[in-house]
Amino acid sequence: MRVLVTGANGFVGEHAVAVLRSRGHTVIAGTLGGEQVADAISCALDVRDTGSIDHAVREHAPEGILHLAAIAFVPAAQKDPQLAFATNAGGTLNLLHAARRTAPACRVILVSTAEVYGPAPPERMPLSEELPMRPATLYGASKASAEHLARAFANEGLDVVILRPFNHIGPGQKEPYVVASFAAQIAALERQGGGVLRHGNLDAQRDFLDVRDVVRGYAMALEAERGRLISGQPYNLCAGQGVTIGSIVKELAARARCEVRTEIDPARLRKVDVPIYIGDPSRFRTALGFAPEIPFARTLDDILGAVRGAT
Repeated sequence: MRVLVTGANGFVGEHAVAVLRSRGHTVIAGTLGGEQVADAISCALDVRDTGSIDHAVREHAPEGILHLAAIAFVPAAQKDPQLAFATNAGGTLNLLHAARRTAPACRVILVSTAEVYGPAPPERMPLSEELPMRPATLYGASKASAEHLARAFANEGLDVVILRPFNHIGPGQKEPYVVASFAAQIAALERQGGGVLRHGNLDAQRDFLDVRDVVRGYAMALEAERGRLISGQPYNLCAGQGVTIGSIVKELAARARCEVRTEIDPARLRKVDVPIYIGDPSRFRTALGFAPEIPFARTLDDILGAVRGAT
């Protein structure tokens, strides 16, 4: 099928384009500046601009849309909430409106986030889609708003699938994301012959998926027969198990080509840090048979290898 990917030159976008192409799809890569993305048709696209999104959908007539364009870093949304809402909520509105008018048979995959759940005590884990959205961050609130818009358009007949990925990591991810930050520190320490890796809370548990598994899930959602996924209904995309930050630090340090010591950096400690955050993957797994394929050890190897290769 012809798939329009918004935010195609981001960390997730580039992996998504590669996976979609490998599965035989024609990809229209939407980027702010119209930058060329490998093996894709370039398309200048600003989701905040109705004229830009209308033109892209009309010109390329996609059969599927993977909506990745977003302000996706929590502190960035906190710093500039107007931009976050204009992009994450307003951009989603513009995209859905254009799809309904110009490509009404198109399937839209709205990539939301586990941040819409907000903090929850350990006894509520794993987090199910049946739980109400109670976002505690501006980023989460902007994505919750986008989900409400998706449901409204789904009620009007547009085929909109909502996916809620949890933490995803992989080669090409940049700082300040936590695992990318650790890998970058190790690469720097290797160049200087050893030293101290600084970290925050090591006890926190998070639900990590390799980004290549995540985008395979996106592709499966695009390809699914009508009725396999319910329009307007959210689906968690996650592993369903927690990994401690401490275990990641230990595994990466063990891969270092020099001596690495670890030390708490007070600046990396959050004022409020949820101890455990794990999703329930059963709804998406039951619908499409999705399961992670990439071992966590390979993910860490590939992240570190990519960082070493970039320096």
